[in-house]
Amino acid sequence: LTNDRVEEALARCERERGSVTAVIANGLRKYFVLRKLNYDPGRLEEQVVKSMESYGVHIVAALERHLSVLAIVSSVAPMLGFLGTVAGMIESFDQIVKMDKGELEGATSIVAAAADGISVALLTTCFGLMVGIPAFMAFNYFSSVINNFVLEVEESSSELMEAVTLQLTLNEVGQRPSRE
Repeated sequence: LTNDRVEEALARCERERGSVTAVIANGLRKYFVLRKLNYDPGRLEEQVVKSMESYGVHIVAALERHLSVLAIVSSVAPMLGFLGTVAGMIESFDQIVKMDKGELEGATSIVAAAADGISVALLTTCFGLMVGIPAFMAFNYFSSVINNFVLEVEESSSELMEAVTLQLTLNEVGQRPSRE
C-alpha cells in the first residue's frame, strides 16, 4: 500500500482468511473505490475509517453471538446447585422432624435420618459447580480471544490509515504545480 499498489494489497487481504484481514479488506475496498471516483482526499480517510469500524462491529457481534449462553450457564449452574442444596437441607430437617415424631421407620439416629437429604444437598452443589466452573472458564477464555481480536483489528486499522494518509499526502504533493 505504501508503494501505491492498492489492488495488490486488496487481493492479498482477500486471499487470506480471518476477521482481521476481512476488516482491512473492507477498508481497502472503500479506499480503492473512493480514490477511483476522485473523492475528496480530506474526507476519504474519514470514510475508510467509518467503513472499517462499522464492518468490525458486525464481526465482533458475530463472534460474541453465543458468548451470552456461556455467561448464563456459568451463572445459573451454581445457583441451581445451591437450590438443590436448600431442597436437600429441607428434606434433611423434614426427616429429622419425622423421626422425632416417630413417623420415620427404620431410622436409628438423627444422623441417619438427615443423611439422605444432606447427600442430595452436597451432590447438587457439586454438580452445579462442575458445570458452572468450566462454563465460567470458557466464557473468560473466549472473551479474552475476542478482546485480542479487537486490539489486533485496531492496530491493523491504524497501520492501514497511516499508509492511506501517507499515500494521500504523496499524491497531493505530486499534483501540486511547481513554484519555479
